[in-house]
Amino acid sequence: MLNQLTISELTTKLAKRECSAREAMQSCLDQVKRTDEKIHAFLSHDDARALAEADAADKAIVSGTTHQQKPLLGVPIAVKDVLCVKDHPLNCASKILGKYVSPYDATAIEKLPRRVPSFLGA
Repeated sequence: MLNQLTISELTTKLAKRECSAREAMQSCLDQVKRTDEKIHAFLSHDDARALAEADAADKAIVSGTTHQQKPLLGVPIAVKDVLCVKDHPLNCASKILGKYVSPYDATAIEKLPRRVPSFLGA
């Protein structure tokens, strides 16, 4: 299963086109669906946006962008719900913040070596 690969193993497969970023993302989303009802690791996630970002990563890889240029290109990432990610819910598991949506990315998100998020809400 692609969701069980290390980052190194996945980026090697992506670079060799042995799998796509979309397939890797779908594998992760499927795992969330199988297990999250029991473990409650995600407060939110946007499947459609995650798959759209995976498709964009696949296009970048096909057009020649390498993992040396963008080390996490096509790698699914979950971001804890205490970091601001533009246009995504940020409630820190608090009812006080309710349905607050971040208007900007946190510095930690901006510094990731790829466009993020692929999926969110951990």
